[in-house]
Amino acid sequence: MAFRFSPKDGSVEDGVRRMAAEQLDRALDEAAVGGPRAAFAVRKRIKKLRALLKLVRASLHGARGVEDKLAEAARGLGSTRDGQVLRERLAEVGGDLTPDQRAQMLARLPSPILGTDDAALAAAVETMQAVRRGIAKWRFDGNGFETLAKGALRSYARLRARARAMSVGATDEKAHDLRKAAKAHWHQLGMLRDLDPAGLVPRRELAGELQEALGEHHDLSQLAAALRSTGAPEGPNLVVLDRIGARMTDLAHGALERALLLAISKPRQAVRDLRARWDATMLD
Repeated sequence: MAFRFSPKDGSVEDGVRRMAAEQLDRALDEAAVGGPRAAFAVRKRIKKLRALLKLVRASLHGARGVEDKLAEAARGLGSTRDGQVLRERLAEVGGDLTPDQRAQMLARLPSPILGTDDAALAAAVETMQAVRRGIAKWRFDGNGFETLAKGALRSYARLRARARAMSVGATDEKAHDLRKAAKAHWHQLGMLRDLDPAGLVPRRELAGELQEALGEHHDLSQLAAALRSTGAPEGPNLVVLDRIGARMTDLAHGALERALLLAISKPRQAVRDLRARWDATMLD
């Protein structure tokens, strides 16, 4: 089934268990293939599962511990694409560089990791298997929408606070924090989309645009830091850095606009709206 709540689940708790089991089963199948693509696919599955756990953290016994274990497993897989991503961003902003200029800049970047850390992937598999075995024993406080209410309130309040703290000149750390909150919100809206497709799907698209823009902003910030790492920029380096700065400013403007649109409602009102949609659509 799709990664979203459905009346066919019978209860919220059963829906949570189903979605978690499906994501872990698929992640374990992808991990069995091995290689950097497998590591990337597993990280994406873990992010979806962590967004689900954030939604039920207040009601699921031990949710924080499970989420922390999965986050640690995902961190071990995080470096497999970093060098390659920076090279792709350099190609976008420096497409008119000569081969020699490009070679000089590439020498400043972290080496792309063409393989993957087999030990990290094996550790992630062990963690996921342990979580998968424990799903049948998950116990929840409350029932129906109450299972989700506190988590939805907390996740949206975090997004709203980080959106309101965002500015065009914000540090990369603040922009990255907003991106993580927007990513979780995007996943959670996907889980709840059947409550009101006409209202929630456009909002999810907006959250997706926000986290994509902030992802590019973060990549470019990392690229600029790498290009500055060997001394004062000059010549082609300076031109590329100017382009990066201009692009980051454009991305920040767009991100700020989207973030403020997502954060218009006050948290408690936003959750009341979700509750009304739930009551009209789902079977508790």
